[in-house]
Amino acid sequence: SVPYNGTNLEYTKNFISPYTTCVWSGGAALNVARAYHAGFGTQNAAVASGGYCGVSPAVNSTEEFDGTSWTAAPGSITPRYNTAGAGSQNAGIIAGGRNVPSNKLTCTEEYNGSTWATGGALAVARYGLGVAGTQNATLALGGYAPPSSTRLTCSEEYNGSSWSPGGVLITGRSYSTSFGLQNAALSVGGLIPGVSSAVEEYNGTSNTTIDSITTGRFALGGAGTTNSGVIFAGDTPTATASTEAYDGTSWSVQSQMKTARSYVGNAGASAAEAAAFGGYTPSYSPDTELFTAACSTTLCSSLPVWS
Repeated sequence: SVPYNGTNLEYTKNFISPYTTCVWSGGAALNVARAYHAGFGTQNAAVASGGYCGVSPAVNSTEEFDGTSWTAAPGSITPRYNTAGAGSQNAGIIAGGRNVPSNKLTCTEEYNGSTWATGGALAVARYGLGVAGTQNATLALGGYAPPSSTRLTCSEEYNGSSWSPGGVLITGRSYSTSFGLQNAALSVGGLIPGVSSAVEEYNGTSNTTIDSITTGRFALGGAGTTNSGVIFAGDTPTATASTEAYDGTSWSVQSQMKTARSYVGNAGASAAEAAAFGGYTPSYSPDTELFTAACSTTLCSSLPVWS
């Protein structure tokens, strides 16, 4: 190590974790309060689409977040809820879901930042699924496909035009969260049908069981990569504000969200930046919370916080 001389940044680099300096920031409310919706993008360029608002079976309204405010965007072609998304604000994808309680969807839509277009259909209709990756390299995992009461183990991979079978989950699950890339993704929590704390890592071929989260939950949000991820919110079965971060080896408990909620929309690129928007509290919420952690040249003993 390097002795600290009052200004030596090498000392700071060696002794301060990337997650020990605290940054608070406010999040603007969605224009349409919703839950069970899809979210994708980054903390400063996110998309919320679809969901349920308590007044109709499903909505197709879409909003874009620029880090400061939400703006209405063109609605998706098919209204849906219990869906999931991945990709960026200018190259996103949503897949599966349902538009009435008894239905399950195969349809996929691609978003280019201004319009939605129909994509290739999933081979297996499902809702409550996890989705990870990019618009042209997407992974869809698990979910629920009534009338069967069995949670799905099958996954599908998308190449920008069609879906093909991927590796199976070790444990079938629904209402989990998934994030990462098509060939490097995590599937976290969910219903199996009991509330699960199990986590599986996908390498493009098969899934491996890895370190479990501390608090089992379903209907949670998540963001990041297999080496820097964060999960938050969900039902345990009651709504939780609990947040946990993953460093590629193990999970650690982080500062709680301001409001416990479930069925949230999510976006973010790493454990150091994520957004949670909407959800059920138990009312339909428009609220956005931003989770930010950053390096600094000053010591800080606090954990990253929601604001």
